[in-house]
Amino acid sequence: MVAEKKKTRKPKAKPKARVGPPKHVLPARVAKLVRVADKDPKEGRFALDGVHVAIDKDAGFVVTATDCKAVIRVSNADPDKFRTHRETSVPRGTWNSAFCAGSDVPVRISNDERSATLQGFTADAIAGKFPPVDEVIKRVRSQVKFKGKFDAALLAKVLSTMASMAGDEQVVELCFDDSPVNPIYLVDKHEELIIEALVMPIA
Repeated sequence: MVAEKKKTRKPKAKPKARVGPPKHVLPARVAKLVRVADKDPKEGRFALDGVHVAIDKDAGFVVTATDCKAVIRVSNADPDKFRTHRETSVPRGTWNSAFCAGSDVPVRISNDERSATLQGFTADAIAGKFPPVDEVIKRVRSQVKFKGKFDAALLAKVLSTMASMAGDEQVVELCFDDSPVNPIYLVDKHEELIIEALVMPIA
């Protein structure tokens, strides 16, 4: 009597994991943030020639750029309560390429935080650490004594106009009192010219 051969069942193929839409999307208006990044960083421990991107486990993000002289940080959540899940520093070229179409940009950061993908552009993280900007902002903010609201575009126009007349040494003094309704006084003094300006706060 011939023994019947047992039928062997082929193992079922595991369904491929579906990759859903990215949780973290950077709005198009943060594209110009890279202007503040250091274009010619010196060799050192800090990663400055690009934008630092931090994401949480939900849809929150914090993006920061600095040249260690000025800092701009943009977030869609309270930075003080933000809990970083992954973070990396995106090179300037990748950042500009991702935003070249002028649209919002989805971002993914690798598990090891060594690379990031923005709008299909993948790049290795900038070597070095990002400066402790969050700590500095928190400390400076806690020491603020006077504040007022100003038209950002108007203030930028005044400063750029003063800079265009200031010559090689473009240094402006910013003077203000403790009143939120008085204008700020800006002055640039050098050998040839004394340049003065007032900018009114927003009522």
